[in-house]
Amino acid sequence: SARKGTSTEERVKDRAEVDERRVAREKELKAQRAQAEAKAKEKMFDRKRDKFSKFKADLEKDFQTDDRSKSEREQQAKKLQNEEAERKERANAHKVEIARNLLEEKAIMMEHYVNFKEDWERLKRWEMGWRAETAKTGALTLDDFMQWAEVREGNAGFVARRDDAEVRKTKMREATLRWHPDKFNATFGKLIQSDHVQSIQELVQQVSQQLAEQRKVVVVAK
Repeated sequence: SARKGTSTEERVKDRAEVDERRVAREKELKAQRAQAEAKAKEKMFDRKRDKFSKFKADLEKDFQTDDRSKSEREQQAKKLQNEEAERKERANAHKVEIARNLLEEKAIMMEHYVNFKEDWERLKRWEMGWRAETAKTGALTLDDFMQWAEVREGNAGFVARRDDAEVRKTKMREATLRWHPDKFNATFGKLIQSDHVQSIQELVQQVSQQLAEQRKVVVVAK
């Protein structure tokens, strides 16, 4: 009975941690939306640059045929130069913002990755308890393996775009072993509720296939 109560408390605690991670994920999505908006602004700046370039070309053509004063031409050229300088300044600021967002994404992903590994170890402790005959079989459900947004969204390796090549390789290698159907079944097979066995097997197979595809592009990504 005490054991059961402790398990319930752990599940409540785990669920609270899932909620916290969901909030963190929402913040991450908000940052990604901000990045998308920044890209849209950059495109707008590019269109304005093209417009300025065309205007400048047309202006130079007009200089050949009209009688406007040198002072007027110089003022217009200076205006164009100032606008171009402002555009470059905005573009540079945008690049800095993108770099900062990527670093933040990397930090968030690393935090999620650490939390995920802690969660996974908690699940494995069920397996160790079963070996010691101190835990009941059939305790785990699909929710226990669907609690991580990255797993649900096809990034079971928890790879961030700013991860270097060695980190990507390490993460993908660990994930491939962790979600290998045979290894997974050897670790958790007897701890899964009977009515969840098929759905969890399908999840593991799906994640394993996603990792195989992800490995083709992630490990060699710049």
